[in-house]
Amino acid sequence: MLEETEKQFDLNEESEFDYYFMWEWPEHIEKALRRMLWISLVEAAEGDPQEVHSHTSYVRWLIATHPDSPAAVLDFLSNIDSEDLLVRIAENPQVSAPTLARLAQSRYSGVRIAVGDNENTPIHTIKTLTRDEDLDVRYNMAENPALPASLLTDLSLDSNAYVSTRALKTMARRNPASVEQFPARPRRENRKSG
Repeated sequence: MLEETEKQFDLNEESEFDYYFMWEWPEHIEKALRRMLWISLVEAAEGDPQEVHSHTSYVRWLIATHPDSPAAVLDFLSNIDSEDLLVRIAENPQVSAPTLARLAQSRYSGVRIAVGDNENTPIHTIKTLTRDEDLDVRYNMAENPALPASLLTDLSLDSNAYVSTRALKTMARRNPASVEQFPARPRRENRKSG
């Protein structure tokens, strides 16, 4: 039922607000939604196409940052190509595993970093991020003390000295004896798995 309803909506003003009103929201988001719907109707009536979509970013931001936003709404919003919005969606504790997996393929490294920091990210997505082509993404993964030891070990062999050193330091923080157990090994090449 919900999937059929979602297919009816695309990312235009009128249907986007209709979609949001299908959910129950805290008063401040509900009030902002109603206000933005009114503004969009007024702007549409005035015929200024440049401003019709400008005000919705505020409502999208409220929804993306709200900890109780429904996963289906976050998935719907994740189709909008806005790095800042996608980062907030990836950070949200309610975002679904399939949405996180899709966001892990984002062209924005900041979004991929946020996916790696979300504790609900599935392990197969985490593994992909530890082999990301972007140095900053791998470095962020190497800083994560919740990462499984095997993935930290892999990152300690990264071809980039900063990433490998950060992984070793993270391992040392978790278990100081663990770093002494690993002999020096050749560095591996980093390739994004797909």
